[in-house]
Amino acid sequence: MIVSVFQKAAEHIKSQPTLFYQFAFWYFMIHGLNLLALNGLSTTGVMGGFWVFTFMAYLILQVTLMHATWQGLVPVQEQEEGADGGVNISLAFSWGLRNWWRFFIVNLLYGLLVVGGAVVLIVPGIYLAVVCGLASTLVILEPCSIFDSFSLSQQWLKNYFKEMLALGALLVGVGLLTVLLGHPILVLMVQAVFGVFKTVVLVVFYSEIKALNNDSLSIESEEL
Repeated sequence: MIVSVFQKAAEHIKSQPTLFYQFAFWYFMIHGLNLLALNGLSTTGVMGGFWVFTFMAYLILQVTLMHATWQGLVPVQEQEEGADGGVNISLAFSWGLRNWWRFFIVNLLYGLLVVGGAVVLIVPGIYLAVVCGLASTLVILEPCSIFDSFSLSQQWLKNYFKEMLALGALLVGVGLLTVLLGHPILVLMVQAVFGVFKTVVLVVFYSEIKALNNDSLSIESEEL
C-alpha cells in the first residue's frame, strides 16, 4: 500500500508539474523568510511580527496545497460547490484563508499529545503520533470539528496502524536526511520540494484510507 501511495503521489505531481513547482517555490520563499525573521527576532520586535506573518503564510499555503491536491484526486460529484473537476487554485486558496487556524490548532494539540505521551513512556508517544497522524488532514478535508478529527483519525487507522507507522517513519526519516545536505540554500530548496511531495503523499494516503473505510462500511451494511 505504501509503495502504491508514493507512486500515485508522484503521478499526481507529474500530471500538473507547474502547479506543484509553484508551491515548492513559495515554500522555499516562506521558509527562507522565516529563517531571516528568526535570526532577527532577538534584536527587534518588528522581526518578531514579521515571523508571525510568514508563519501564517506557511499555514495558509499548506492548507491550500492540501485542498488543491484533494481536488485533483476526487470525482467531481464529491467536491463542494464551486469546483469544476480540475484544480481550482482560487477555491483552494480561499479554503486556506478560512481554515489555516484549524490546521494550526490541530497540529498544536497533536504535538502536545505526542510529547505528553513520550514524557510518560516512549511507546505511548509513538502510538499517539501514529493513530492521530491523519487528524490535521481530516480537519481540513472532512466535515469534522477540531476535536472530532482526532477520534476520526483513530477510527480510520484502527486497521491500518502498520501502514501509518511505516509512512510516518519514511517521511520523518527523509525529512531528517535533508538537513545533512550542508549548504543552507540547498537545504531550503530540497526541503521545499520534499515539503510539497510529503503533503501530496499524506493527502493520497488519506484518500486511500477513506476509500478502504468506505468499502468496509459498505460490506458491513450488505451483511446486515
